[in-house]
Amino acid sequence: MNSTSSQTIFKICLFSLILQLVLWLTTAKNINNLRYTERNLVEAASTNNKVNCTFRNNVCECPYSCYEQYENEKYCVVKKCYTYDENLGQCKQEGYHSTGPIVLQAIPFTGVFGSGFGNIGRWDLFGIYMGVFFGGCCSIIILSVCCLCACPSGNEEGKKEGALMCFSQCGVCLWAIAILVFYILGLIWITNPGTILDGDGCPLIYG
Repeated sequence: MNSTSSQTIFKICLFSLILQLVLWLTTAKNINNLRYTERNLVEAASTNNKVNCTFRNNVCECPYSCYEQYENEKYCVVKKCYTYDENLGQCKQEGYHSTGPIVLQAIPFTGVFGSGFGNIGRWDLFGIYMGVFFGGCCSIIILSVCCLCACPSGNEEGKKEGALMCFSQCGVCLWAIAILVFYILGLIWITNPGTILDGDGCPLIYG
């Protein structure tokens, strides 16, 4: 392996890693602020949208299935992850629809980054996927550089480069297996109803 080409590859990978981290941190901060504001508005709306209880044997009974008694008060409020449509007169599940996250997670280019989980506000899982992808890449680069610096130079330059190439190939192979495993697990988690909750703690809407 030519030393000039190795340095070029290292610089490109390092620059891509830094750029991706900056973009991810900026996007995550903005979206978290937006989610927090939306969640506060929804909670305030559900508290204001209250109906009186119907008491039977001193037990509060709410008129609709998506309502529940609010903290031993004499009125009911909408349950978390539900909303009541006054025009249709029926309860509806509230949250993220599963179509978008499934599509993002099924596409290999976006699925390996955990984009489907980021789409529903699960930044913990999204961070794990980012850590596996970029952490594995960064680890291989750092360990390869350390191995290159630690190995003695001299007449056995060819052996040193051969060992470095073998180590790099093994590392890339293990890294690719880890990415594939998480990609498959992500599809299983996000396509099975009730397995994954969104960032607000609500199940995804299927169908």
